Amino acid sequence: MWTSDEARAARVAARLRLGTVWINDYHYVPQAEWGGFKQSGFGRELGPAGLAEYRETKHIWRNIRPTPQGWFD
Repeated sequence: MWTSDEARAARVAARLRLGTVWINDYHYVPQAEWGGFKQSGFGRELGPAGLAEYRETKHIWRNIRPTPQGWFD
């Protein structure tokens, strides 16, 4: 959309159910997922956000110098 009213552009963009909203510009961003909502949104699966859906985060801490903590003295 093209406008000089930034506040209105932000309100309109927030309410649109679209995958990409350009304000006063238009160009391709390869890092951004493409696709919209419902049937047109399947392309998001090929981007970082889509791949994150398949990921399970795990945190592993390994103490390489264990010392007695005395927690249960």
